[in-house]
Amino acid sequence: MPDTLIDIICDLRNQTKNVDDIGGIESIWQIYSKQMIGLKLETGVPLQVSSPTSSEALVIWVLDPHGQTQITNDSSFNVVDVLRNPKLLYTCRVCGEYGPLRCVKCEEKEGSSRLCSKHAYFIEDELAAYCEEHIPSCSCSASCTERADFRCSRCHRLYGKHFRKAGPQTADGADKVYYCNRCYSSLFEQCDVCSKARINRLGKSTCAYHSISTGESCGLHLCWEHSYQWKIWGPHNRGVTLCEYHKRILSSADPQEILFTVLAAKAPYAGRGKRQSLPNPFRLRRMINRHRTYPLTFDQLYSALANLQASSVSMNSHTKRNFDYMTRSFQENIAGIGNKEQEILYQIREFYRMKVGADVAAAIAGAEIVDRFYKPGEPSRFRVQVKVNLPERERGRLIGTKGSVINLLKSQLNVEVDLV
Repeated sequence: MPDTLIDIICDLRNQTKNVDDIGGIESIWQIYSKQMIGLKLETGVPLQVSSPTSSEALVIWVLDPHGQTQITNDSSFNVVDVLRNPKLLYTCRVCGEYGPLRCVKCEEKEGSSRLCSKHAYFIEDELAAYCEEHIPSCSCSASCTERADFRCSRCHRLYGKHFRKAGPQTADGADKVYYCNRCYSSLFEQCDVCSKARINRLGKSTCAYHSISTGESCGLHLCWEHSYQWKIWGPHNRGVTLCEYHKRILSSADPQEILFTVLAAKAPYAGRGKRQSLPNPFRLRRMINRHRTYPLTFDQLYSALANLQASSVSMNSHTKRNFDYMTRSFQENIAGIGNKEQEILYQIREFYRMKVGADVAAAIAGAEIVDRFYKPGEPSRFRVQVKVNLPERERGRLIGTKGSVINLLKSQLNVEVDLV
C-alpha cells in the first residue's frame, strides 16, 4: 500500500453498468483510469472524466488529496463512498417508474403488480387505489358506465360526479359533505306543494308514477301530508307514493302507465332480505279496476303488458325482472280463464237447481273470476262474482238460513262467492 492515498467519492449515477459489488466498480475504474492522468486535485471540486467508448461519464469528488496537486501514473485512491442510483424493487406496470401503490382489487390475486401515482385511480377522500381495469363504476343505475368519483356520505355507495350534490354549508365553515342525488332528495329537498305556499317542509317522498313517453317517474317531492300511498301490497304495507294529480287520474289512466308504475316500484320487505311479491293477475286487475268507470278485462291488461315489450329494452334490471315475472304470471294464470268461468257458472247453476229450484238457477246470469288463491298441497281456490237477476227480497233464497246454502256451495265447489 502506498504511503499517501487520495480520498474520493465516486459518483456512478450516470453509469448504466451494474455496480452492486467491488468487481463492478473496478471494471469501471479500468475504463476511466487513463483519462484521469493530469487532472488537478482540489478539495471539494468534482472531476468529470469522459468515457473513450461511450457518452457516459465518471464523476469523482475529491475529499482530501493529502498534499497532492495532480493525478499521475503513481496516484492511488481511497474510495470512501459511492453514489449510485436507487434500485427499484417495485415498478409501475404501465410506465416502469417507482410504483408504491397496489390496486385493491388486484391485491386479491397472488403476485399483484404495482402502480405509480400517475397511473393509479383514486376515489375522492379515500386512500384506496385502483388500476385501469378495476375502476369502480357509478351506482346511479345498472346501465350507467360513468366512473365513480366519490362515496355518498349517507348510503356509502360510489357514484360519478354527475350524481353528486353538496349538502348545506355547516355553520362553522367545515368542508362540504357530498351526497348522491337520491340521498340529497331524501334529506334536504323541500315539498313542492308546500314551497308554492311558501312553507318550508321536507319532501322526503317522491311521486313514483311513470310516464311511458318519457320513461321517467313524476319525481314530485312531497311531504307526508301531500303524498298518497297506493296500497298495492296490502293495507298494512307502504304502497307506491303518488301526488294528488296522479292519484286522481288512476281511475282513467293509460293501463300501460299503471302497469309500468307497478313494475318499477320497489316492494317493501316482507322479512329479512325478502320483499313482498307482485300481485297476481287477478288481484292486479281488481286493484286497477277499483275506481275505474269502465273496468279492464284480462285481455286488455295482457295486451297493455305486451305493448310494454317495446319499452323493456330501456328498463333497468329491477323493472325488467318484474316485467318478465308478470308476463309469465299472466300466461300461466289467464290461459283458459273463459272456459273456467263457464265451467264454474254451469256448476253453480246446477247446484242451485238441485238445492233450491230451477227458477233460482235460471236467474243466475253469469260468473266472473276476480281472484285466485294458492295453498301448498291444495288445489287453487277462486273468488267468483256471481251476477243474479233477482229482486232484493228474493236473494235470501241464494244464501239460505244463516248462510247454509251459500256456505255449502263454497265448500262443494271450492270457491269464494260474491253475489252482485
